[in-house]
Amino acid sequence: MLRKVLSIKNVGRFEDCRWRGGSQFEAMTLIYAENARGKSTFCDILRSCQINSPATILGRRRLGASGASEVELRTDGCNLKFDGAKWSASLPDLAIFDSTFVHQNVYAGDRIDHEHKRNLYRVIVGEQGVKLAQKVEKLDADIRDATRDLNAK
Repeated sequence: MLRKVLSIKNVGRFEDCRWRGGSQFEAMTLIYAENARGKSTFCDILRSCQINSPATILGRRRLGASGASEVELRTDGCNLKFDGAKWSASLPDLAIFDSTFVHQNVYAGDRIDHEHKRNLYRVIVGEQGVKLAQKVEKLDADIRDATRDLNAK
């Protein structure tokens, strides 16, 4: 579990941010701040670690920074470091509920596509639900194919 952000350097609004204080993150932590204070950047940092994707942080490199982007996070078991090119390890069990999560998983337009449905199953019913959702998708595709054949005949 993520416990602390030890440092963030040259990522978005964070020039050289270091942890000051004894408190730590708990099982659920809410982050609140005014607009343009670094919340989205922070979520991108966490998502980068979650999915082990350096591109997410590299795309947020601080403008005019002279050094590489660096991040160090403390978990229950060890420290995770981003050295400017890669993470030392990932944190796949981290859950981030931000605008990216909403856009990827929740209906937000004139139609619901299969990706929305698939992601909602993942959110609502977990791993078993994903397997069932994939089965539903396969059956939906079979029905569409059968309907197309029937209309053609």
